Amino acid sequence: MQYNDKENQSFIKFFFDEDGQIFCDFGINDDAPEIELFAQMLHQIFSGNLTGETLFHIYTKLVGSGRENIKEVLKETIQLMMDRYMEENGISEEDYENPKDKPVISPTDLVYRIVNSKKQ
Repeated sequence: MQYNDKENQSFIKFFFDEDGQIFCDFGINDDAPEIELFAQMLHQIFSGNLTGETLFHIYTKLVGSGRENIKEVLKETIQLMMDRYMEENGISEEDYENPKDKPVISPTDLVYRIVNSKKQ
């Protein structure tokens, strides 16, 4: 699934100020399917379902960006979080590196497809 940067898309955003205090902002589209997707997103984020994929995505984007200074600063933190995530979920490095046993469609994509099929 591709990211669609539409203006009224529901979102959750975390950011920090100059003192390092962390804030959260969000926006929810009034469309019923968007509300349902927002609820699914909340669940996946805060249940930990997106932890491994998010950490992997951040790290690979940094590696591909050539921004070595940022990658090096975050490398240890991301590795510690990935190790903890894999341990808590009983995932070995072999399982993680060999995605052939993973589902062809992610749960997020499935919900998106179901909600969009109801629109048609």
